[in-house]
Amino acid sequence: MTATKRQRGFLAVLSLPLLSLMLLVTIALAGLVFQLQRSWYLQNTADNLAYSGAILMARELNLHALFNRAILTNQLLLGQLTGLSSYLSMFALAATNAALAASWVPYLNAAMRFAAQVLERSEPVAQGLIKIGITTQTTILNLLQTTQALLPVLTMQQLPKTLAELAEQHQLDESAWEIFHAPGLVKFPWLWWRVTQRRTPRNDDGMLYALQEDSRDQFLRARTYNWFDAGLIKVKKAGGTELVENSIGQWHWQSLDTLAIHLRVLWWQIELPWAQGARTAGQRVHSVSADKFGRSARLNPRTTQWARAQQRRLGSASRPSYFALSEPQNTTHMAIIVRVGTAVAKASPDFVRAEDLWPRADQRIERSNLFNPLWLAQLQPLNLSDRSVLSRFKFEWPQL
Repeated sequence: MTATKRQRGFLAVLSLPLLSLMLLVTIALAGLVFQLQRSWYLQNTADNLAYSGAILMARELNLHALFNRAILTNQLLLGQLTGLSSYLSMFALAATNAALAASWVPYLNAAMRFAAQVLERSEPVAQGLIKIGITTQTTILNLLQTTQALLPVLTMQQLPKTLAELAEQHQLDESAWEIFHAPGLVKFPWLWWRVTQRRTPRNDDGMLYALQEDSRDQFLRARTYNWFDAGLIKVKKAGGTELVENSIGQWHWQSLDTLAIHLRVLWWQIELPWAQGARTAGQRVHSVSADKFGRSARLNPRTTQWARAQQRRLGSASRPSYFALSEPQNTTHMAIIVRVGTAVAKASPDFVRAEDLWPRADQRIERSNLFNPLWLAQLQPLNLSDRSVLSRFKFEWPQL
């Protein structure tokens, strides 16, 4: 019995180093698990802050796209109102002249006279409403452009404040995290104003004008067709709305409509002007080329001269402005790097067009732009340039 007890005591003494080693290993593993958990938490926090910042930047870019499209739509509506005013003026005059021509026809003269009186009384009211609409649209256009100009300033103020509130929710002090422009040399948001640039028709190489021209519908392009065709007698309707840009970047909407009777006698064709209308939102129509205003000068040359002599002005010219990417092929300043302790995360807004949802008719790849609100936030891996810049500031990379 005594020998057995001595043997057990000897084994207990021998197991003490092993138990101590196991305890040290357990403590080390617990410390490593805690360190891994802390690193994982910091990395998730950095990812959340970076991704949230990229979301706010993407929202601003999408707002710029919506504002740009609203500016184009607003200008298009100005052209529509100008063309409608010109068309109504011509139509009312055509009804009056038709009533005079039919005054000797029994029964028909009364109906035509009544229709002419209705149009004669309603046309000034409609013209007044159109003029009010043009003034309203001009005011809205100025408000849109002013509000859009404030968007970068609001982002530069709100984004750091919003990220600070998110960091506070993660119980981080102000000194525990930082946000930089990629690759990490300059703190955000000092370079954000370089991402977008305010442009006008004077410095955009005609891009906005081309987009506006492509946006015109058939009513603006050409209101040209035959009202009546009996071989020797034709009634030709011609007209359209043109957008004119002057040397200082102002846009002038000009509209002209003509209606004329054409008689063919032997080898001659005689034009009898029947009705005309011309309205402008800006400068007057000084000359009409053969291919403008729905080829009105070619089809109804005499009536076109009458319309140009009797044109009226509805409003003043507009000076459009919009925002575009400063460097569409280089989006470096869009990416941000967030440091939280030893954790680093990078995110940026990216232009992504889902071809299965919004396919292009020309099958071309669409570059980054501020005319389609297709900007999404995405986390990005740190590239060699980012790591090199951050290493110069004695940043210690976590060893996981």
